[in-house]
Amino acid sequence: SQKEVMFLNELEELLELAQSAEFAKVAEPLFRLIARCINSPHFQVAERALFLWNNEYIVSLIAKSREVILPVLYPALEANTTKHWNSTVHGLTFNVQKLFMDMDARLWEDCTKRHKENVDRAAASQQARKQKWEQLERSVGV
Repeated sequence: SQKEVMFLNELEELLELAQSAEFAKVAEPLFRLIARCINSPHFQVAERALFLWNNEYIVSLIAKSREVILPVLYPALEANTTKHWNSTVHGLTFNVQKLFMDMDARLWEDCTKRHKENVDRAAASQQARKQKWEQLERSVGV
């Protein structure tokens, strides 16, 4: 986890030097990694990842690529609001969510809707799987 914090520190320094075009090329895979860091149970890793939004230049890069970044980050941010144990991480997560809402409310709503559909689909799939197992167990007499 200290290595993840060091990675995030180095990443911030690199992002400060990045141009918009370069950033856009790596935004999706980069923010998949950042999403994993945001969801880290280690509070220092999650906190450091969320601190990236305190850097105005990085926020300006994110704003330009928000249509790629927000769909990648949304599930991680949503999970943090209810599942992370650290209150500071909760507060930082809410701040990042508000920033995205203010940046592009329509995109935020689209991501919210898509996330809810994915969660509902996963729950239905889980329920169907559970019912099939129960049916199989009944048929073999377990």
